[in-house]
Amino acid sequence: MATIDDSKTRRVKEITAFIQSRSLSLNEFLIAFYSSEDPSISAQRGCCLAKSGGSRFAPEELIDLWFEHCPLNSQSYLESVVIKHTGAVIIRETDKACKLDSLRVPTTQLGANSTDTIR
Repeated sequence: MATIDDSKTRRVKEITAFIQSRSLSLNEFLIAFYSSEDPSISAQRGCCLAKSGGSRFAPEELIDLWFEHCPLNSQSYLESVVIKHTGAVIIRETDKACKLDSLRVPTTQLGANSTDTIR
C-alpha cells in the first residue's frame, strides 16, 4: 500500500520530469514562475507567497529546507544572500523609524546632560 509520502514523491517526480521534458531546469522554471508578468501566473505566485490564518508560510519553510539541504560548498553563499536581504530590510525599517515624529527629539531639548545619558 502506497503512503501519502510515496504519492507526493511520485507526483513531484512526474512534475520535475515534465519540466525537464520542456528543456527547462527546475531553477529556470522557478525563476520564470516568480518573475512572470502573466496575470494568471502572478495570481498563482501570490498564493505561494501569501500568509493566511492557520496555514504554513511556504517561504519560511523553503528557507529552512534550503539551509537543511544546501550543499556544503554553497552554504556560505546562501547565508550571504539571506544576510544581504535581511540587511536591506533592517535599513529600510530603520529609515522608516527615523522619520517617525514620535521617535524624534528636537535638538533644542538636548543639553549636556542629555548627551551623557545617550551613551
